[in-house]
Amino acid sequence: MLTHLQLRDLVLVDQAELELKSGLTALTGETGAGKSIVVDALLLIAGGRAGGDIVRQGAERAEVAASFDALPPAAEAWLESPYVERQGRFSPDRRWMAYTSNESGRMEVYVRGFMPAGGKWRVSIDGGASPVWRPDGKELFFISSDARLMGVAVRPGAEFDGASAAPLFRIPGELLDVGGVVTQYDVAPDGQSFLLNLDTPSESLRLITLVTNWTSLLRKR
Repeated sequence: MLTHLQLRDLVLVDQAELELKSGLTALTGETGAGKSIVVDALLLIAGGRAGGDIVRQGAERAEVAASFDALPPAAEAWLESPYVERQGRFSPDRRWMAYTSNESGRMEVYVRGFMPAGGKWRVSIDGGASPVWRPDGKELFFISSDARLMGVAVRPGAEFDGASAAPLFRIPGELLDVGGVVTQYDVAPDGQSFLLNLDTPSESLRLITLVTNWTSLLRKR
């Protein structure tokens, strides 16, 4: 990872130093701010060729120096327990992680702090699964053990502050069973509509036949 970049007498730059930290994924700025010069410097570091026109007018030579952190930080387990945890979903602001766990003896929905890590809150009471955040992060949904869609209003704060779960409606059928790993519903951006992947009985299925290049059949007749 690039951690430090130093430019001297490069194009229009007299001298500049940049200290870079992890997480940088884009370089932005107004027109004329010098983004292209930084990009050219990175190309030179990568082994690109350059002519004398990159040297600032009046200088003898241009210099580009860079420092790299060759060893990324070691990965650490964020959650490690003897229980079954699955269906993890980040909150939109990445502050919280909602997930299901059987640590109480049955699958329940929990929320833990992610950035920064710490704290744990149980959201469901009598069983729950498939947590989904509203796009603005102000509500957390899950499915109760009696097949009702539940909503938990989330108030902003340093700690997770969720109201008691309230039933919204009963699921109109059976959600498609894929082993409980993938959530089979989602919420619209406005938080008012839901899309559910219901398991339709086979006797009510309608077959659709798709015919491609059908105009060629007309010519044969």
